[in-house]
Amino acid sequence: PVKPFPGATCDASCSCATQNAVFVRIGDGYVNGKDSLTCGACTAAVTVNWQAQDGSLTVSGGSGISGDKFAEIVASIEFTTSSTDGGKRSLTWNFGTTLDAAAAATACGGTVDLVGGVCVTEKCDYGTEAKCEADPFCDWVGGTTDPCVIAPCVLYPNEKECSKDPDCRYDVSSSPAMCKEKPCRAFKGTV
Repeated sequence: PVKPFPGATCDASCSCATQNAVFVRIGDGYVNGKDSLTCGACTAAVTVNWQAQDGSLTVSGGSGISGDKFAEIVASIEFTTSSTDGGKRSLTWNFGTTLDAAAAATACGGTVDLVGGVCVTEKCDYGTEAKCEADPFCDWVGGTTDPCVIAPCVLYPNEKECSKDPDCRYDVSSSPAMCKEKPCRAFKGTV
């Protein structure tokens, strides 16, 4: 299982004291019958409702549960899949009982992409080459605008797709196994 929102918090702008529900949905890439969301920090004080038909999880509770407790619940949500394709999934959460894209784009929610069961940020936001290269999902390209970008090979969901790109190799020695750039991939000439 993967916890896609481990750093979830309840920002003061979200009216944390009045929150009584959290909504999470697996959007792009959802595989019905194979993907699921569960709540690790949920107790009898909350109601958990998993809707397999649309890949959504709603956790709701009475007024006795604070927004900070709901932030803890979001941080404990786990994604699991029995699918072997390893494809990309986009997960979104927000306070409330339905999907609220506007709230999810603020401190009152969030979106994350998973590739092969590992979280991938939309942007590799590192200021130095060393930090960028230390992240297996990022690639240092230099320049003044976005010098650190998502490494293209890690977006291939499985070994079959990875092998189609001559600049990539499937690394089974990493945990989890993933598609990575071949060493010296930028050199196209002959020696």
